[in-house]
Amino acid sequence: TTFSAEAHIWLSTDTASGGIGAFAIRRTQGFRYRAYYGFIQTSSFIPGIYSALTTTPDLQAVSPGIGMNNDAGFTLTMTGEIISTGTLTAVLTKADQTNITATSILRNSDLSATAVFNLLGADLGQWNVILTNHDAQSSTLTDALNIDFPAGDVDITDNLFNPRRGQQARIDVDIHHPGDLSLSIYTINGEPVARIFNQPASIGRTSVLWPGTTESGNVVASGLYYLRTKGPKLDQIDKIIVVK
Repeated sequence: TTFSAEAHIWLSTDTASGGIGAFAIRRTQGFRYRAYYGFIQTSSFIPGIYSALTTTPDLQAVSPGIGMNNDAGFTLTMTGEIISTGTLTAVLTKADQTNITATSILRNSDLSATAVFNLLGADLGQWNVILTNHDAQSSTLTDALNIDFPAGDVDITDNLFNPRRGQQARIDVDIHHPGDLSLSIYTINGEPVARIFNQPASIGRTSVLWPGTTESGNVVASGLYYLRTKGPKLDQIDKIIVVK
């Protein structure tokens, strides 16, 4: 019932008059299989081969396996078997989360398709990938994509400054997941000078100014100092030079 109808009709009253045969064949590309059937006429060894069909797609893998939840145009390549022509749909699913439907999808071959997803703000963790052919047949790859958040970043403006002239270092920290954030100044010998920020921070940019003073408010001596920044996926050391 799943094969396409032919333009003409074959009749066979018994095996002596002819018959319908079926066999499976494996192609050389990966794990591609096809089922064929054909009609063999009496006194002929050459079958007339007609339809070849497999109905359900079979996802085997996706690449890459990790996506970042700040990526509005994440490209995912899905490989498997029986990816049909026509309109395809690809969806990411996770328990208690809203499905993420691909904004675009391109069929590369019957073994591969490429989809683009908007992962902005997506929940962290493992997501299922569902590929559906144009005939509504679908395949699910469970826990195929891990959505994570990217590492934080530190940018220092005026990391060489003179506090006697009212100058100060500006420190901009960008994080992509809420959490505790701390910024501390140390001497080159590792002795603590000042903790200039230590509190929870939200997603986005946190800006901190250091005027070149100790914890008690005294101006530090000229020299090289280290700034250590710790936060969600962030543990970085940068140099700051104070001159007077």
